[in-house]
Amino acid sequence: ATSDLARDLASRLAWRQLHNAFLTLKPRGYGFAENASGKDLTVIERPLDELRSLAQKFQAPETVRQLENSLADKYRLPAGSILVAAMPYYTKLIPKDLRIATSQGGFWLLEADGDHLRSLRSDYQRTFAIRVLAVPEARKRLAAKADEILAFMLEWQ
Repeated sequence: ATSDLARDLASRLAWRQLHNAFLTLKPRGYGFAENASGKDLTVIERPLDELRSLAQKFQAPETVRQLENSLADKYRLPAGSILVAAMPYYTKLIPKDLRIATSQGGFWLLEADGDHLRSLRSDYQRTFAIRVLAVPEARKRLAAKADEILAFMLEWQ
């Protein structure tokens, strides 16, 4: 590793002192899917449109790095102490409608089976999350500031 940050992250990995989520953002109605019991973890439900916007904003690695560094600076932590992991928004993951050929000509799967599409969307929303992670020694302190950190993320850039 050539940088101090890379050496620190490699050392933490070797010693299993991994970053842990302290803030998880979930779509409204799906917070139940995140197991926060007994953990220094705050789960906040937000509107799906807002989460989609954040997820799209945080797909560029340089943008994520800048946000992580801004959060670390704000909470007086070394660079690399806070990580942000945003899943891609589900329109990238839910398949396009698929034409099924039959002896009668065929049909479009999602058009013919609306329940299947609703099920795919529900499954995705249950697993979708934007997670903010921290080094173990900062997790509890940052979890207590989850609302403040979310506000910072929403206003950032």
